[in-house]
Amino acid sequence: MDKTDLAYAAGIMDGEGWISFLHCGKERKSLSLTVAVSNTNILLLQWFKSSFGGNAYLARDGCGTNKKDVYTWGI
Repeated sequence: MDKTDLAYAAGIMDGEGWISFLHCGKERKSLSLTVAVSNTNILLLQWFKSSFGGNAYLARDGCGTNKKDVYTWGI
C-alpha cells in the first residue's frame, strides 16, 4: 500500500472511526482492542477489509424514509 492510500485511510479513520480498549474475561485482567470505521458506503468499508483484514457488515438497517443503511468495518 502506498503513502497516499495510508493517508486516505488515516483521514477516514480520523473522521469516521474509533479505537477502543475493553477489559475482558472473568477477572477483567486482559484487554481487547477494537479498531473500527462506520459509514453508509459499503464499498469504502470493503476497501478497508481488503487492505487491512477484519470484517465489514451491516451495522444498522436504514429503516424509515430517507435513512441509509450504516455499515461497519472492524478488526
